[in-house]
Amino acid sequence: MNSKAPLFLIEFLIMLLVFSVSCAICLKVFSKAELISLENELRDDAIIETQNIAEKIKGTDSFEHLGAAFDGEKWVIDKGNYHILITKKESSHPLLCIAEIEAADKNGTELFSFEVSYQKEAV
Repeated sequence: MNSKAPLFLIEFLIMLLVFSVSCAICLKVFSKAELISLENELRDDAIIETQNIAEKIKGTDSFEHLGAAFDGEKWVIDKGNYHILITKKESSHPLLCIAEIEAADKNGTELFSFEVSYQKEAV
């Protein structure tokens, strides 16, 4: 009689190979999903912080209260994982001011930017 043990072992090894490959694929997918989640969390935090800064600028017409360091060209706020850069821009109207607010990650890659317009107090 022929033994069926070698056939069973070959089938077992093939199934073991299939499960190990699928496990490796799943681990890669889950690690990529976690990385994407962390990037989105960073972006969400930066969006909330820049919105708060834009509201402070619009309400006070000043950059001094933001806790930003002025480097001669723009104001820089370091938040650890990201930086917020605020640049004043020229406006065609004498009582209207424009500031560009940009968020960049710690490597300097821009996450997003937007402009905020605010009114100067009339003297």
